[in-house]
Amino acid sequence: MRDALPQFVDWCQVHPDWIGWLSWYAVRLDGTAPVLCGSVGFRGPPDANGMVEIGYSVLPARQQHGLATEMVQMLIRWACAQDGVRFVEAETAVDNQASVRVLERARFHRLAAESAPGSVRYRFVPRADS
Repeated sequence: MRDALPQFVDWCQVHPDWIGWLSWYAVRLDGTAPVLCGSVGFRGPPDANGMVEIGYSVLPARQQHGLATEMVQMLIRWACAQDGVRFVEAETAVDNQASVRVLERARFHRLAAESAPGSVRYRFVPRADS
């Protein structure tokens, strides 16, 4: 996240209306003190096709507890309640099985079209009953 923060700051300065579409932090509040666990966000608001792209990261010490899945599910729920969002996409490395599992648990489906070399692209389309 440290590497991406300057880009997020630039986007917020150029596009103040993008607040909410960039970075969110996952913080556990069930212990004696808040604990930062990871981050999740979009690359900006929906494009002309109604697509937003999500990305996420969980700190190594907090992985394998379902937090990434929970973060992704909560943020796609938020996004799909916003005007102009028709679907959510994500890209991950083909060999990143943990990330693939997160997307599949969150009801993303792998796209047939080729992605960047070594990457695979997934899409979530909200159901009418969601």
